[in-house]
Amino acid sequence: MEALIDAARHSIHLQVYIMADDATGARIGAALVRAAGRGVQVHVLADGYASRDVAPALIEGLRTAGGHFEWFEPLWRSSKFYIGRRLHHKVLVVDHRFALVSGRNIADRYNDSEGQPAWYDVAMDVEGEAAVDLEQLCCMLWNGNAARVRRARAVPPTPEEARVLFGDWLADVHCTVRVRYNDWLRGHSEITQGYASMFRAAHKEIRIVSSYSVPGRHFKRMLAGAARRGVRVVVVTGGRSDIWIAKPAERWLYAWLLRRGIEVYEYQGPVLHAKVAARDGAWCTVGSFNINDLSTYTTLEVNLDVEEANVARLLEQEIDRIGVNEPSRITQVDERRVGPFTRLVRWVAYRTVRLMHVLLTWYYRRERPRTR
Repeated sequence: MEALIDAARHSIHLQVYIMADDATGARIGAALVRAAGRGVQVHVLADGYASRDVAPALIEGLRTAGGHFEWFEPLWRSSKFYIGRRLHHKVLVVDHRFALVSGRNIADRYNDSEGQPAWYDVAMDVEGEAAVDLEQLCCMLWNGNAARVRRARAVPPTPEEARVLFGDWLADVHCTVRVRYNDWLRGHSEITQGYASMFRAAHKEIRIVSSYSVPGRHFKRMLAGAARRGVRVVVVTGGRSDIWIAKPAERWLYAWLLRRGIEVYEYQGPVLHAKVAARDGAWCTVGSFNINDLSTYTTLEVNLDVEEANVARLLEQEIDRIGVNEPSRITQVDERRVGPFTRLVRWVAYRTVRLMHVLLTWYYRRERPRTR
């Protein structure tokens, strides 16, 4: 991320859920200020709740250098505030051509430090037309949420400019990439649709890695349906979580998954924060989308779907490396050893999380989708 920002010549769009007031936040903030000082058009949109502790000096420094920083739906001054609707995606787009999409926020816990290994996460770099699609999305969100305050509109490249930008693209250097966006309130459910297509198209195997994995009814039907067709379904969750109620809620579903022939593994390293999936060594997705109803119906999410065998196989190998092994596997025997008190705790945690999801995804009405 820092290298992309330092190499920028024309424009930068950064949209993120958490930009912490720590060493990592300061490091990326300094790179953004340097870029703005070089005359690069810098637009930073951070979530108004999760990033509310970002250093005021960083914001002022960026604006003084000529950059732009705004909040997505600040809690107490948004004209249309919906409880739970947060900017959860993590996207960086540079010079209309380079982009980074991930589940990683900008904070120290995502970097290795002395005595403290980083949380496990996955990011994907792309170069080419997908970056233009991501920039169009960033501009749509910026113009709809930040420009109301500052009126500093962001303008993506026109189709003609994009053709010139990629006119010299090598014909044999390509990969099928699709930008997927979820904002259910505004009528966008592209990531959910992408997962549904994955379950329908699977012939042999599906691997899913997800933190905070408490699937709703729709996802549970898709998981069970794929397993019923004979598809090998592998689910990797974290062995620990930064949200105390999330782990027992996830574990309540293990018995349900195992009864349907779905393999369950717990990652044994630090906190698992990745959100990825792969199918049949041919397709994969990487981004910010968690397998739960918050990501499906509430928060704004971005994933990249890639249909290319080399990339999909590489991600499958990484999933197997971090989680798919015998010491990490949860079995029926393990579940039978769980005592009644632990089962009660898991059930209460699961019901509490599901109730929270219902409360946070209740809206007066669903709006029409916006074009980008």
